[in-house]
Amino acid sequence: MYRKEWYNRYYLTHKKQILQSSRDWQRRNPKHMARYRTEYHQRIRLLALQKISGLETPQCVSCGCKNMKILQINHKNLGGRRERYPPGHNLYRAIIRGDRQTMDLEVRCSVCNIAHFVDRKFGIRFKVELVS
Repeated sequence: MYRKEWYNRYYLTHKKQILQSSRDWQRRNPKHMARYRTEYHQRIRLLALQKISGLETPQCVSCGCKNMKILQINHKNLGGRRERYPPGHNLYRAIIRGDRQTMDLEVRCSVCNIAHFVDRKFGIRFKVELVS
């Protein structure tokens, strides 16, 4: 416990230097930071999709597609564009923290998401099937 208390005091007294050192390291290692940001975003996205779907491996509610590259969050009642979060406070993190309810959200692949939008907005129905 002593070590943690010491570090907290040290951090508070040397905060500027520590943050500057961190920024300098990040500038000197742009490839590492790009890879870190990509991996971080993928982890956050996966956690949000898991929370919405209730499954360990999220899948499209319409066709059952499990390809993480094309899975999206769908607003069941449309209106996703009206919901905006300030920079740094995105939908994924709000879902994970529990700040955003998920009752009106579902996981769909991009094809089924577009088909759902066209059906709800224009009344044109498409049949989407998963082809492997």
